[in-house]
Amino acid sequence: MTKKIFREIRTSKFRSFSIVILVAFTVAFLGGMRASYPMILETYNLNKETYNVADGRFTFFQPIQQNNLSVISTNSTFLTEANIDQIDGRVIFYSDITLDGEKFPAIIIGTDYPNKVNQLVIEESASDIEDVDEILNSNTSCLVETHFAGRAISFVGQDVQMNDTISINFAGFPVDFEVKGIAQDTDFLYVVDESSLMPLMGELAVIWINLEVVQQYLFSGDPLINQILFTVEERFDKEMTLAAADILSYVFTSNNIDANSLKFEIHDETADYKMFTSDAGALDSMGTIFGIIGMIVCATIILNTLSKLVNSQRKNIGLFFAMGSRRRTILTHYILVTLILAIFGVLIGIPLGYGIAYGMVKIVSRMYGTHEFAFYLPPNEFLIGGSVTFGICLIASIISAWPITTVTPREAMTATFTRIKTKGKSVSEKLLGWFPIFKPIHMAVPLREIFMKKKKTIITIFALTTSMVFLVDSLAMEYNMYDIMRSNFTEFNTYDVQIHLETPESIEKILSFIFKNNA
Repeated sequence: MTKKIFREIRTSKFRSFSIVILVAFTVAFLGGMRASYPMILETYNLNKETYNVADGRFTFFQPIQQNNLSVISTNSTFLTEANIDQIDGRVIFYSDITLDGEKFPAIIIGTDYPNKVNQLVIEESASDIEDVDEILNSNTSCLVETHFAGRAISFVGQDVQMNDTISINFAGFPVDFEVKGIAQDTDFLYVVDESSLMPLMGELAVIWINLEVVQQYLFSGDPLINQILFTVEERFDKEMTLAAADILSYVFTSNNIDANSLKFEIHDETADYKMFTSDAGALDSMGTIFGIIGMIVCATIILNTLSKLVNSQRKNIGLFFAMGSRRRTILTHYILVTLILAIFGVLIGIPLGYGIAYGMVKIVSRMYGTHEFAFYLPPNEFLIGGSVTFGICLIASIISAWPITTVTPREAMTATFTRIKTKGKSVSEKLLGWFPIFKPIHMAVPLREIFMKKKKTIITIFALTTSMVFLVDSLAMEYNMYDIMRSNFTEFNTYDVQIHLETPESIEKILSFIFKNNA
């Protein structure tokens, strides 16, 4: 009988095709959506490595002399001992800008372009710019971040055009700049506001201008910087980054820089990175949930399709029984039919799943505005998806074919072969009959139908239970997230109010002002 497997597949073309397509889509969604998570991580890491996103950064609450950086960057022996690959300095501060008569919050960055760390990608430049490397040489030129300019996502941003005028507020003194380029920095995926920790993509502007211009307006021309960024030789190595930070901290304090006036931040502690990992993790969870739902649907439909396939062949099965075929032969036949179809479905589903993962990562990369893409195939996700779907098909084929192997040849060749073995009360009815409340319920609700049609009842209960599990799990996750955030805010004394000074002041002056007003 097993020699006729492919003949039966050809005979039941529609049912066979539906099983193959269903298995393919299940593998594609389960494997593809879960595979998008490691692909997004690889793409993000590739962009960080390509454009030298800082492994660590020092922010100084009191600006330091730029020569502190010059001494370090020109000392090759020191850089080698500290395992520092690149080091760069800049001025960064929060302010506001005016564009087309409308004010927006902004992060203003003064840098020497082309910069070594957190390298900028110039996506678009003005027609009068002949050499992109000199795009910020003019004292009136500026670059605008791609999300705010409305380039990364068409419906997000302010539609900034080349040579538009942007007025930047320097401590109450507005200065006009011309937009000479649209730039992307992998460090600003979401453009998160440090105060509210909310993503303000398209609303919070990031503006880059010449470092000397910032120093002129903020520090009266003094060569000061308030942030130093560096990368280590082994990219994203946390231990090496922390070791280099310790060495740099010692150098800073040796040069009379107050240790209390600096803050160190490693690459995985930035607000944008935390927001990225949270969203990427949510995408992974979403892929798992859709995959589980797909498996449930797959199991239900395959079970129904195989049951109809077996039922349509009952006369032939009865004939084979009459000729002496064993139950194992009949069962093996339908298991092999299912497994062959499942193999074709898995082989189709794996490339389809990779296409889904590729498409999702492309969409996410477009949203982030990144320029490098990692062609990475995570085999484990597709192996797991294929194996699980394959196992479901095996179980479904056994459940579907088993009832036909328990009947006699005469029963198999009749119109219906389902036998009602219990003529009186079922065991469930007898047990529940001891409860007084059962009788009125039994008279109103056809419980006997429920007990006799076990397969449909179990599927219905399983579907309802699964829905309730997802609902309760979602509510519990929301509550736990809120409870954890509230506990952390309480335990670590998270500030209720944060004030940013447009002009940096010494801690002594601030404390003196506070104590004077409290006296």
